[in-house]
Amino acid sequence: MADTDSLIVTVAKQQAINIVASLVIGVISFFSLESFSYNDAKDILGVLINISASIFTIVGLWVGFLYPNAMSSIVNDDVSYIKNEKDSPRIEKLVYIIITSAFVMAGILLFFLAKILIASHPFYKEHIGFIKCIGIFSVLLMSWLQLKCVMSLVLSNLHFVNHLHGRLANARFEHHDK
Repeated sequence: MADTDSLIVTVAKQQAINIVASLVIGVISFFSLESFSYNDAKDILGVLINISASIFTIVGLWVGFLYPNAMSSIVNDDVSYIKNEKDSPRIEKLVYIIITSAFVMAGILLFFLAKILIASHPFYKEHIGFIKCIGIFSVLLMSWLQLKCVMSLVLSNLHFVNHLHGRLANARFEHHDK
């Protein structure tokens, strides 16, 4: 029960942060209407595409390494995996990063498709300020999501290195005793 309560609190905190970030992004979008251009959006979206490709590569390698170990342990009834004490939380986090990056990539595609489909439409000309605000909001929101993925990946790698150094220190200590 304590694990469930901890998970609920963690998810609630993350959602509160996302709501605050969305509100800040909304305010920034409104006040950026005059200065933000389509070329700015293209530059940012180009960077986001490159970051997504990098994330897919790095995380794909991690999942490719961890997943077979996790599946092997599950098949062999390794209790530590069933208790989520080994790689399961890390795999879940990495899969979440992949899914979020995939949503960002899909959002970029939809952004460019929407631009092509509505730019010549009279509705666009009549509501250009509103549509531009939505576009700025979308670009900034995708940037926020991708930044969260990068930071989560960095933290996951730092955790791995910290864990690795702990194991190396234990191995050295045990080797000295023999």
